[in-house]
Amino acid sequence: MSRLFLANNRVWNNVPNDTIGVALFSFNGTEPHQISFSVGEVLQIEEESTNWYRGKIIGSNSTAITMTTATSPALTPANNSNNNSNNDNNNDNNDNNNNNNNNNNNNNNNNNNNNNNNNNNNNNNNNNNNNNNNNNNNNNNNNNNNNNNNNNNNNNNNNNNNNNNNNNNNNNKNNNTIVRGIFPKSYVAIKNVQDFDIVTNELTQVIREWGALLMKYYKERKINEYKVMKDRLSLLIEWHSKIVSSATQPQEVREIKGKVISKIEEGRRLMGLDMIVRTPNSEPAHENNTGIIQLYRMHHELDTLKYSKFTQQQITQASSILPSSTSISSSSSASSSTNSPSSISSNNNNNNNNNNLILQTSTSSNSLGGSTMLSSSSASLSSITNQSGSSASGAGSASMIPTLNHSLSGNSLASLMSNGQSLSSSSPSNALKKSTPFQSVKNGSIGRKSLSRTNTGDGFVSSSISAGSGGTNPIGGINSNSSGGGGNINNNYQPNQIFLDLRVFMCAVGEETELYFSIYNKNEGKFISEEYQVGLTQLGMPHDIDKIGKLSTLFLDISKKEMQAELYLVVRLIRKGKMLVDSNKKAGVVQYRRPFGVSVLRLTDDKIAVGKEIESIMTIYTSSSQETTFSLLHEVAIKNPSSLQSVPKAKGICVALTLLPGDLTTVLNDNPVLQDVQRTNKLGFPEVIFPGAVRNDIFITLETGEYSQDRKTSAKNVEVLVQVRTEEGELLTNALFYGDRLKSEYKSMVYYHTNQPHWSETFRINLPITMIDKAYLVFSIRHCTTSENKERPPFAMSYLKLTNPDGTVIANKTHSISSWKTSKTMEEFLPSLKDPNNKNAIRKGEVTKVKVLLCSTMLTQNLSLLTLLKWNQYNGDLGDVVTKMDVETILRNITYVDQIEIIKFMQETFNALFSILDTKISDPDLVFNAITWIIGLLVDEKTSRYTNFRPVLDVYIENHFKSTVSHIHLIGALKRILANDSFKTLMTTLKSMEYILKFIVTSKKNFDKLNGITTTTTTNNDNSHNNNNNDNTTTTTTKTTTNSNINLTKPKTTTAISSTNDSFKHDLTSVFSALSTLMKRTEGNYIGAQTTALKIFNSMFNDLGQLFSIEERCTIAQNFVDSVRYDENFKLLNMEKMNVISNLVEGDLFIDGSSRKILIATVKRHLKIHMVSNSCSVEDTTKHAQIIAIMIEQIQVKIKDTSLIWELVDLLPEIMRAIVISPWNDFSKLDMIHNLYSIFYLMEPIHYDNYIQKTLGTDGNQCWNFISNLLQLINQLLSTGSTYPENWLTLSMFQYSTVKKVVTQISKYILEKLKIVNQKNDWTDIDLQLWSSFFSLSTTYFKLKGLNFSETHKQNSIKSRYGDMRNDLIPTIQQMWQSLDRHQIKLLPTVISPFLELMLINHTNIKRLGIDLYYQLLKCEFKEYRSFIKVETETINTLDIITNSPEGSEILDEKFRRFFSQNLEEKMSADPLVGEQSKIFIRDMTIFLELLYQLRTLPDRPEFEDDRTIACMKLMSYLKQTDRQDTYTKYVHLLCNQHISNGNYVEAGNTLLLHADLLEWSDEPLEEYGEFRQQTKRERKERLYKQAIEYFDKGKGWESAVSLMKQLIIQYEEIQLDYQKLADILQQESTFYRKIINVERFFSEYFRVGYYGKGFDSNIQGKEFIYKGYELERMSDFVQRIQTKFPSAKLLTYTELPPIEILDSNQQYLQIFSVKPISKEQLLLLNQSSNNNSNNNTTTTSTTTNNKKSISPALQKYRQNNNISTFVYSKPFKKVKTQKGGNEFKDLWIINNYYVVDDSFPTTHRRSEITNHFEVELSPIENAVNSIMAKNIEIAEMTSKHDNGIDSNISPFTMVLKGVIDAAVNGGVNLYKEVFFSKEYIQENPDKKPIIDKLRNALHHQVQVLEKGLFVHSKVCSVDMNGLQDQLNIMFTRMRNELEL
Repeated sequence: MSRLFLANNRVWNNVPNDTIGVALFSFNGTEPHQISFSVGEVLQIEEESTNWYRGKIIGSNSTAITMTTATSPALTPANNSNNNSNNDNNNDNNDNNNNNNNNNNNNNNNNNNNNNNNNNNNNNNNNNNNNNNNNNNNNNNNNNNNNNNNNNNNNNNNNNNNNNNNNNNNNNKNNNTIVRGIFPKSYVAIKNVQDFDIVTNELTQVIREWGALLMKYYKERKINEYKVMKDRLSLLIEWHSKIVSSATQPQEVREIKGKVISKIEEGRRLMGLDMIVRTPNSEPAHENNTGIIQLYRMHHELDTLKYSKFTQQQITQASSILPSSTSISSSSSASSSTNSPSSISSNNNNNNNNNNLILQTSTSSNSLGGSTMLSSSSASLSSITNQSGSSASGAGSASMIPTLNHSLSGNSLASLMSNGQSLSSSSPSNALKKSTPFQSVKNGSIGRKSLSRTNTGDGFVSSSISAGSGGTNPIGGINSNSSGGGGNINNNYQPNQIFLDLRVFMCAVGEETELYFSIYNKNEGKFISEEYQVGLTQLGMPHDIDKIGKLSTLFLDISKKEMQAELYLVVRLIRKGKMLVDSNKKAGVVQYRRPFGVSVLRLTDDKIAVGKEIESIMTIYTSSSQETTFSLLHEVAIKNPSSLQSVPKAKGICVALTLLPGDLTTVLNDNPVLQDVQRTNKLGFPEVIFPGAVRNDIFITLETGEYSQDRKTSAKNVEVLVQVRTEEGELLTNALFYGDRLKSEYKSMVYYHTNQPHWSETFRINLPITMIDKAYLVFSIRHCTTSENKERPPFAMSYLKLTNPDGTVIANKTHSISSWKTSKTMEEFLPSLKDPNNKNAIRKGEVTKVKVLLCSTMLTQNLSLLTLLKWNQYNGDLGDVVTKMDVETILRNITYVDQIEIIKFMQETFNALFSILDTKISDPDLVFNAITWIIGLLVDEKTSRYTNFRPVLDVYIENHFKSTVSHIHLIGALKRILANDSFKTLMTTLKSMEYILKFIVTSKKNFDKLNGITTTTTTNNDNSHNNNNNDNTTTTTTKTTTNSNINLTKPKTTTAISSTNDSFKHDLTSVFSALSTLMKRTEGNYIGAQTTALKIFNSMFNDLGQLFSIEERCTIAQNFVDSVRYDENFKLLNMEKMNVISNLVEGDLFIDGSSRKILIATVKRHLKIHMVSNSCSVEDTTKHAQIIAIMIEQIQVKIKDTSLIWELVDLLPEIMRAIVISPWNDFSKLDMIHNLYSIFYLMEPIHYDNYIQKTLGTDGNQCWNFISNLLQLINQLLSTGSTYPENWLTLSMFQYSTVKKVVTQISKYILEKLKIVNQKNDWTDIDLQLWSSFFSLSTTYFKLKGLNFSETHKQNSIKSRYGDMRNDLIPTIQQMWQSLDRHQIKLLPTVISPFLELMLINHTNIKRLGIDLYYQLLKCEFKEYRSFIKVETETINTLDIITNSPEGSEILDEKFRRFFSQNLEEKMSADPLVGEQSKIFIRDMTIFLELLYQLRTLPDRPEFEDDRTIACMKLMSYLKQTDRQDTYTKYVHLLCNQHISNGNYVEAGNTLLLHADLLEWSDEPLEEYGEFRQQTKRERKERLYKQAIEYFDKGKGWESAVSLMKQLIIQYEEIQLDYQKLADILQQESTFYRKIINVERFFSEYFRVGYYGKGFDSNIQGKEFIYKGYELERMSDFVQRIQTKFPSAKLLTYTELPPIEILDSNQQYLQIFSVKPISKEQLLLLNQSSNNNSNNNTTTTSTTTNNKKSISPALQKYRQNNNISTFVYSKPFKKVKTQKGGNEFKDLWIINNYYVVDDSFPTTHRRSEITNHFEVELSPIENAVNSIMAKNIEIAEMTSKHDNGIDSNISPFTMVLKGVIDAAVNGGVNLYKEVFFSKEYIQENPDKKPIIDKLRNALHHQVQVLEKGLFVHSKVCSVDMNGLQDQLNIMFTRMRNELEL
C-alpha cells in the first residue's frame, strides 16, 4: 500500500518556507511515513503533492499565537522551533539558550562593535550561535529563526544536551527529534503569517476588548477612564491599520510592533486591567514556559499599582537618582534581610533562557522630553521607567523584590527610540540622546569599568577623569553574593553629568564680557566645580564665530548625594575694559577685568531633569554697595535676592540644562555628540577613585590681599598677575588653566579704590609630575589707574613654592604670602632672592592670601605616607635615613595618616605593605594590623566614610596585587589572632577577613602561576552536562607545567609542590575551623564577633571555589553552618545565618549532585529550627521564603530535574505554619504562599503518595491533621483573597490549577480513610473535620471570581491553556459525596451552606451539582429519621446568612427560586421514598424564599425603613407559625437593632418583648444564644424585660415600662423573694412616675398616606396607610420623606377619594394629610353615641366632665397618643351659605373621617394599613362644645405646668390666656350665646337640650380654668408684665359677667 501511495504521489513540490497549517481534524497515521496530530496542532508545511502535504508538527493551537515567521524576524527567538515543539521540552530549550549565552559571554567585544546596529541584525541570518547571541546581548531579539539558524541550534546542541535529555522524563520527545511525515491536505487549513504573529493577534484582541470597555465607560459616565481608554485605543487602531497595510514598509512595521506591547501594558496598568508579563518574543509568560519563581518575580517587578508595603518601598526608592551602567552584574546579593523569593537570582543568569524574560513597559511620549532611549552598549534592561523618568525600583535598596535583568527585543528598543528628536549640527544639546534616566541594578550591583590612563604627552596627565568611567577592562572580581557586599558600590555612588548649553545672553554690557559658570552647594557653602568660561565681544557674540550655538560644557562627576543637596548654577559676569564705565577719561590700551554682576539658578526638578533639556532665564543682579562684596554676591542672590537690584534693561541669561546619569564614558557613548564638548571638572575628587585612575591637579584660590596705601590720596586699584616659574626664573608656559584654556599667566579682577580686595578666584596648575617640586608661583602686584596706555611696574612681588623640603606638597589651607619690595622683573625676582646683595625687602603688613587644594593621585601632603611608599628607595637594610625601627614605628602610627590620603594611594600603600611583609620583617603582625586597619576603612559601614571605595579594593586585588608569598604570612597571622582572646583585635580582623582571604587566594594563585602550577577546579554545574543521577562532581587537579617564559630560581619538584598545596589547604581549612569554633562560643560578648563572621562568610566561601573542590567546600560550609547556634534573643545573628544559607543554596554546591545531598539536609534542618520559632518576625519569614524559593528555582531552572522537589516536600508543614502566623498585609506571606503552590505544582503523584502514606503514615492522626490543615489553609487563602493581587491573572490561574491538582490528589487519601472508617465503623472528629474541610474548599473553589470570566475572549484564552477547571473538579466532588453514603447526614451542619452556595453560582453544571448533592442529603436524612426537619432548619439558617449581604436580592432572584423549587420537586416526585412530605417541604421552602426575597430586595436607605420592618414582620410571622423559634428570635433582635439604629426606642422595646413572650417564668435551662449566656428561662426573660424597660425609658414610654415593672415586682416579691431587686425596681418605678408627671413629652404626629395608580408595587398599590411620624416631624418634612422614596410620584392636593382615572393610571399618585389619634375613651363615647343615635349625629367628647374627677393633663395627653388604632381627619363645611354679617357659628358643620388600623400604636413598626373607614358629621353646637372643651384642656395643662414650675417660658401661657379672654370680650362667647342659647334655637331643636347644657357647663368650666390660670400667671409673670396682668384681670371680669347665664 505504501508503494502504491508513493507511486501515485511521486511528484512533490516545494512550498514557501513560511507556510503554516492548523489541523482541522485529528489524524492518526497508520504508516511509518505518516504523522499523527490532534485538532488544533500547528504544522510547518515543507512540500505538497496532489492530495498530501509533507511537514512537521511545531506546536498546538494554543501556542500558535506565540509563533512568528521570517517575515517578522524581530520577534523571533533563535530557538523558536524548539521552544514551541512541546511544553514538556521547555527544559531542553533552556539548555540551548544556555549554550548560546555562554558564547554570548565570550563575545562581549563583539557587542560593543554592534552597538549601533540593533535593527540590522537580520543581515546575519547564516551566522553561528555566537553571533546570534551577540545580538541577544545587545538587547535585541532579532535572532533570525530561518532554517539555517534552526539547523545550527539542533546541531550545536547535540553534544550539550545528551545527558540533560536523559534527566527529563523518558517519554518526552528529544529536542533534536522532529516529528516529520506526510498527512492529508483536507485535514489542514493553511494560515497566513499574520495569523501567527503574536503582536498582531494580541493587538486585534486588545482592540476588541478595549472597544467593549470604552462603551462600558461611556455608558457608566466614567469620564476619566473613557478619555484614557479612548486615546490609547485610537493609537492602537492606527497602528493596527499600518501593520496590516501592504503599503507600510517592513522597517516601519517592525518599529510599530515594538511599541504595541509597551502601549498595551501601559494601558493595562493605568486602567487596572489584568497584568500580562512576557517572554522575550512577547509571548505571555506562564508556568509552562517560565520558571515559576521567575514568573512570580516578574509580576512583582511589573506591578506598579499595588497598595502595599512593597509598593511604597518601590516608590520611595524610585524617587532617588539611580545610576546608568554599561554592564549589569548578573549575580544577586544575599545580604539583604528583606529579600523575598522574587529577589532571587542565580550567579549564572546568562545560563538559562528563563532569565532572559522581558517585562515590557511603556514610555510616554511626553516623558523625558518626548522620547526615551536606552544605551546601545547596555547588555540588558533592568529597570521599568515611569512617565516621570523615575525607576520603579531602587538599586541596592532594601527592597524585598529587586529588579532583574531582562533582555529587550530589538523592536522594543526601536519603539523606545522611535520618538527621538533628530540630531542638529548647530548645538550639541540638540543631539543629546534622551537616554533612559535610570537603570536600576539588581541588588545594588553596578556594572563598572576600570579607568584608562590618558597621556597628553610630555608626562602631562589629563585631569578630565571620571570615577567609574572608562575603558574596556571590566571588573570581574567583584562577588555580589557576598553578604558583606564586597562587590557592591554603595548606593550613594551614582555619578551624574550636567550638560549646560548657553542659548542667549540678553544683556548689553557694551564691553567684552567674561561669563564664568560653576556649580555651588548651598548646604556646604562652597563651589563643587571649576568654572566654565565664555568670552563674548562687546556685541555679545563669541570671539570665535564657529562657537555660535556650541557654547556648551559638561560638569563632571556630580554625585547623587550632591544632587540631593541644594545646588545652584552660579554665573559671574566680568567685563573687560575701562576702570569706570561712566568715566569721561579716555580709556587706554590696557583693559581691566572688572566685576559686573552675578546670576544664580537653583537646580530643582523643574529646572533640570534626566534626559530632558529645560530652558531657564537667569536674572542678572548687581550690588548696590561697594564692589568689594562681589565675591559674596552669589550668596546674597541665593539668600535674599530682593536686596539686590537687577541690571537695567538686561533680560537675563538663557541656559538649557540636562541631567545625564551615569559615568562619563557611558554618557559619551550614549551621546557621541558630546565628545567634543568642553568638560568642566569637579573641584576635588569624585566619590570613588579606582586603581589606575590618574589625576594631578593643584587648585589655587586667590582669596584676599592687604596692601598699604603708600602716599596715595585714595586707596589703590590692585591687580595681581600670577605666573609659574622655576627657581631660576624660567617661565613655565601654559601651566595655568583658567576658564576655558591653558594660559601662561593669570590676571585677577581689579576692585576700584580698595586696599583689601576679596577676589575668591580659582585657577588650576597644570604641570608634569616631574616639575611640581621645581615650580614656584610668582605674584606680581601692581596699582592700576583709570587711564593708561601701558602697564605700571609692580609695587610688590610674592612667591609660593608648591612643595615642602621633604618632598610633600604644601598643605591644603590658606597661605599668607608676604610681599616683597623689589625693582626686579618677574623673571629676575626668584633668582634675586638667592643673591645676598639683593635689595629686596619685605613690605610690612602686606600679605596676599591664597588657598591650596591638592587633588592628585600622584602627590601627597603626608610625610609618613610618603616615607612608607618610598621605604625601599633607601640604602642598606632599610637605609641610613630610616631605620628598621622607623618602619615599625610608621606601621604602628599608620592610623594617624589622613584617611583620604590612604584611600588615594591605596594601590601604592598596599604594594609597600606587602613588600615589607615579603622581606620577612621581625614582627609581621605589624604589617597585618596595618592592612586590616586600611581594609577596615572600606568595610566598616558604621564608622567609615569610604565604603564607596570597596570596588576599588576589588580591582586592586584582581588586577594589581602581585605578591606570591603573602598568603603564608597572612594565614599565620589569622591563625594567631583567631586563637587569641583579644576581643578588640579579633573584631578588627573579622571585619577585614573577607578581603584578607581575597589577598590569600590571589597570592596563592600568583605563587602557583610563578611555579608553573595549574590548579583546575572543574564543576559539572553546566546544565547541558547533567548526568542521569544529577551528581555533578567537582575535581581539583594540580599539575606542573613547563613555561619557557618563567624563570624559576628554585625549581620545585612535583612532590614538594603537592606538599605545599596540601599544607596551604590544611592551614586555610584550619582558619575556617577556628571560625566554626568561634561560632560555638556562648559568651555574650562574642555575639558581635559571631555576627561579623557570618556577614563575611559568604564572600570568603565564594573565594574558596578557586582553590578547593566542591566536596571540600561542602564540608567547610556544613561544619560552619552547624556550628552556628540558634537563639531567639539574637535576631541579627539568626538573620545573618540565614544569609549564609541563602548564599549556599544559590551557589554551585546545590547544583552538584553529591554536595547537594549533604547541603540540602543541613539547610532543611536549620530552616525548620528557625521557622518553628514563636519569635519569627516578618523579616525572618521573608528570608526563609527566599531560601526556599532559591532551592525551588535551582531545581526547576538550573538542575532541570523536577523530581528533586521531593527533597523539599518535608518543609510543607513549616511553610504552612509560616503562612498562618504571617500578617495578612505583608508580602512575606505572599512569598511563602507562592513557595507552597510552587512545591505542589512541581510535585508528581508519586511524591504525594510517598509523603502522605510513607512519610506521614496513614495509621495515626499526623497524616490526617496535615491534610485537614492544608485544606483549611487553602480554603482560607482562596476565600479571603489574601494571595495574588487581582490583576495578576497568570499567577491566579496558576494558583487555581495547582489547587485543583491538590484537591484531586488529596481526595484519594480521604477515600482511603473512609474505607478504614467503614471497616471499623469508627467515625471520629477528625473524619468530620476532613470531609467538612474538603467540601468547604471545593465550594470556595467553585465560587472563585477568578474562574467566572465575563469576557468571552479571556474565557477562551484561559480554557485553551487550562480547560474548564471547575468542570474538571465536578466528577471528583460527586464521587466523594456518593462514597459517604449513610455518613452524609453527619456532615449536615457543615455542608448545607456549601451545597446551597453551589446552586447560586452562574454555571449550569455547578448548579446541577449543588442540587444533586442537596437532594442526596435530604434523602439521607429521610432514610434515617423519616423527616426533613434538620435539613430544612439548616437550609433556612444558611439561606438567611448567605443572603444577608448587599447581593442578597441577586442571590434570591426569581431564577434561583424557580431553579431550586422545580429541580427539587422534579427529583422528589420521581422518588417514591420521600412521599407526600416532600410536597410540604417544597411548599414551605418556596414561601420562605419568597418572604426572604421580599426582605432582602428592599434598599438599605432610611426612606425604606417602614417597608423593611413590615417585610421582616411578615417573615417573623411565618417563622412563628412554622415553629422555627431560633430563626424567629434571630429576626426579632435584628428588627430591634434596626429600630435602635433609627432612634425608635419605643418600637425597639416592643420588638424585644416578642422574644420575651416566647419565654415562661420557669427555671428550665436554655442554651447560650448570641449575646445571652447559658441561663434559665426566668433569667433570660428578666433580662429581656430590663432591656425593654431601658429602651422605653429612652423613648419616654414610661407607662409601658411601668407595666413591665409590675410583672417584675411580682417575681421579686412573691416568687424569688429578692428584696434588693424589689427595692431597686420600686425606686426606678417611682422615678418613672415622676417623669410621667413632670417631664414634657412631644408625641409624634400621624399621617394618612394613600398610594394610587398602577405605578406602585402591588403590595401598596391602591392602599392607604397610617404612618407614625418622627418626634417633632412636621407635615412638610414627612411629605418630603415620602417623595424621596417615590421621586416620580405626583402629590394630590385634595383629601377626597381620587377619581377612577387616577386609580387606573399607570403613574404614581400620593395623597398625604395629617390625622389626629382617637383614644379608647373617645372611641367608646363615639360608639355609644352611634348606638344611641341611628343617624350618627352625636358628638365625641372628652372624658373630662364636671361630674367626673379630672386627671392629670400629662396623663390625659399620654392616653390621647398611646394605645390607639383609630384616627380622625376633620373637615368643616356649611350646608347653608351664611349671609354677610351673620353669625358663622350657626351653620359651621364638621365631617370627621375615621380611619381604623389593625395595630395599636406604638407597636413594633411605624406603619399600619387602614382596614376600616367611616364618616361622622358633627352639628354646629357639637362642634362648639368640642372646641370649648379642647381649649379648656389646653389652658389647664399649661396652668399645671407653670404652677409646678415645669415650664419657665411664660410667653405661650400669656398668649393663650389673652387670646381666650380677649376673644370672649370681643364677641366670641357672645356669638355662642346668640346662636345656641337663644329661645328660637331651643324651641327649634328640643333634642339638643342635653348638648346645650353641656356647652353651658363647658363655658362655666372655662371660666374656672381661666381664673386659676390668671392666678398662676400673676405669680410667675415678671414685674414688667403687671400692667398686662391687670388688663387681663379686668377683661376676665367682663367675660365672667357676660357669661352669667
